Amino acid sequence: MSPVLEPDIRVLDEHVYAVDVTRDDETVSEHTVRVPAELVQEWGIDLPSEPPLLRAAVELLVDHHGSHLPADFTLTDADVVYDGFLDQLRQRITAGP
Repeated sequence: MSPVLEPDIRVLDEHVYAVDVTRDDETVSEHTVRVPAELVQEWGIDLPSEPPLLRAAVELLVDHHGSHLPADFTLTDADVVYDGFLDQLRQRITAGP
């Protein structure tokens, strides 16, 4: 697996984003990612905070799935997340840069 450069994140709709993941070998994978409203409420995240959340989530998921990350998914999809994913994500976003 090639190392990942910073994902390009664009807003498509409320809680829906287009995420392009570019690897060091210049391959790009395109994904549509939804952030569930329940997660946003439970974690107290506002819309401007969603892109940093997505960036951290995509980094964790690419580390786990490699190039097999689905093209379209929600951050809580059972076939995408793995045991401990949400805990790792919460820890990463609360730790800051």
